[in-house]
Amino acid sequence: PLRDWFPLSSYSAFTSVMDMMQGADAPWGWSSCNCHPNCGIFTLAVVNRRTGEFKSLFEFFDYEQFMRDVSVITDTARGKKLTLAQLAMAIMRNFKPERAPEGFPVSQIINLFKPSSTSSNSDRNDRMKAKASDDPADVWRVLCVEGMWFQDLFNYDFRRTEMCVIPYGTQEGEISFCAYNTGVGWRQIIENMHKTAGLADWYKEHGRHPVYAKGKPVPGISKKHSLSLPVVQTILAEDADESDKVVTPHLVEEDAEEVAV
Repeated sequence: PLRDWFPLSSYSAFTSVMDMMQGADAPWGWSSCNCHPNCGIFTLAVVNRRTGEFKSLFEFFDYEQFMRDVSVITDTARGKKLTLAQLAMAIMRNFKPERAPEGFPVSQIINLFKPSSTSSNSDRNDRMKAKASDDPADVWRVLCVEGMWFQDLFNYDFRRTEMCVIPYGTQEGEISFCAYNTGVGWRQIIENMHKTAGLADWYKEHGRHPVYAKGKPVPGISKKHSLSLPVVQTILAEDADESDKVVTPHLVEEDAEEVAV
């Protein structure tokens, strides 16, 4: 556990150096999680998408030292080219080839840390797709496993709640995720303040509602939608295997059958 698991917020050191390289005029910064160190944990595993072999990345890569190196690189701020050279040297310094999986060279480590997009506002991680890569040797992918500590009353940490990065919009205003779901329990307080009836009272007055499961059609629900989004149309066009394939910006094909009412 001490080798493979780290605070989720520790990865912010890497996003800081990415922000520095793209410059102060960039319209968007790289996403980072600046939550309390006790809030969340994560680990990374490398997976061979062909053979299914996997291994903890931190078993053969000194992540803790790498984050220290990244912090120094960010503080020195020597420009994009020198920063890239420093990052490459830091990766090679912390890579332990004797512990790495068979067929996993140091170049794969660089590929794993390489951004999947040229712009920081992209939300499509193309490297995680199962499609074949142009490079037949590029078969390794990263699997990220994350966990969150849900606090109880006996170990409640107000500092962690103060640093929560997930806002909830409620009838009583914005409340942090940690305050809403842990500790005293703002969720129960707000739900009781605004509930219209208890479940038993609702069943007594209205009866139990029917359950639709195992493909049973729901009356009055149509599968046809008219919502058209240009971004959906663009993505469908990019992902179409055939250039002459007709794509629709609608969420469901227009000729989808409607469920009879």
